[in-house]
Amino acid sequence: MPLPVDALSYEGSITNASIVGLPTPSSLVEGTPATVVDSHTAPGSLSRLPNAADSDDAALDWSFTPTPTPGAPNAL
Repeated sequence: MPLPVDALSYEGSITNASIVGLPTPSSLVEGTPATVVDSHTAPGSLSRLPNAADSDDAALDWSFTPTPTPGAPNAL
């Protein structure tokens, strides 16, 4: 079974996940937990911005964008 390569939770940080194939629970947070939220009052999505950038720090990597782009590069 492949192991996860990335994670984003809409209900807070996941720091004690049980994953098949790993012997102990794992944190799915890289660096500082993301504080960005989806307010559910405006259309948009949480995205890695700039597109596909990964600094290994969730607080820097995730942003809210009013432009959902399913199947295409993320846009601010």
